[in-house]
Amino acid sequence: MDNRIEDILTEKLEELVSVDINNSVQDTLNKAKNIRADKIVVHDEIMGDYWIISSWKLWALDPNITLKQVYSENRNIFEKVKTISNKEEITKIIPELYEIPGLIVIKDEKIKGFISLVSLTDFLEEFDSKPRSFLTQQAKIKGALAGVGLHGSYVGIDLRNGDLRGVDLSEADLSEANLRGADLTGAILNAAILKNAKLVRAKLTGAKLIQSILTGADLRHAELWGVDLERANLESAKLGDAVLFRANLEKAILKDADLKNAGLISANLSGADLSNANLRLANLRSAIFDEKTNLANVDVDSITIDNLKSGALKAKWPPEVQKILKEKYD
Repeated sequence: MDNRIEDILTEKLEELVSVDINNSVQDTLNKAKNIRADKIVVHDEIMGDYWIISSWKLWALDPNITLKQVYSENRNIFEKVKTISNKEEITKIIPELYEIPGLIVIKDEKIKGFISLVSLTDFLEEFDSKPRSFLTQQAKIKGALAGVGLHGSYVGIDLRNGDLRGVDLSEADLSEANLRGADLTGAILNAAILKNAKLVRAKLTGAKLIQSILTGADLRHAELWGVDLERANLESAKLGDAVLFRANLEKAILKDADLKNAGLISANLSGADLSNANLRLANLRSAIFDEKTNLANVDVDSITIDNLKSGALKAKWPPEVQKILKEKYD
């Protein structure tokens, strides 16, 4: 089960409304209405079973009779449901465990008699209204976000040094986010928006950022080993001293990017646009180039050129660099 739902359900344990078994139908319906509950659950303490009834069925009964009478005399209008026994088992209450899809029954020893129940839809609606707090809280817990999918807007969120390993933030908007020092190892950020995001010293080893937007992002000293940045937009991004060993930058846009002293050993630059980029002191040893790799007007020095192999001849270099490479390898 998605950790985001588990988090909300855990909070909801404290919010379930207890209704005395001797209360009238009318009083019970009033309480249910106050918390938007459209279902009522009875816990049979003798048998240990839970039975559920829709509020609309109670409306059809005499409002003055007690819930005890309803349960005793009209068992046929209730449906039996499966339950969990404690908070630790919340992850087991995914809909396939239910005879009634989309409903959750929680057994809390502090609650006796009747319990009002909020539908799963309400839980998700509540989550959708507070995703930022969930993300910031869970990022402080080691491994808590692994496999969790969060695809909303988190513009300007502060996740410094957060544990975001394995999180799925594909298509999420993280513009202006502070991810300095965050661990995003193995994270999925395909088509995510990270405009002007701060990712200084962030760990992104093995992360997937296919078609992501990182224009103006600060990735200085970031660990980008084996990262997949195919067709990503890194125009004007700061990548000084970043490690991009075996990174996939195929068809990526790196126009005006600062790659000074960046490690691009064995990086795939096929079809990448690095026009006007700063490649001074960059290590491009064994990097992969093709005839569509655009390096027009790049700023390079002798150290960068000395590390290039013959395969670099395929790329579109400034004339002076092209001349040096031809003299070296032709």
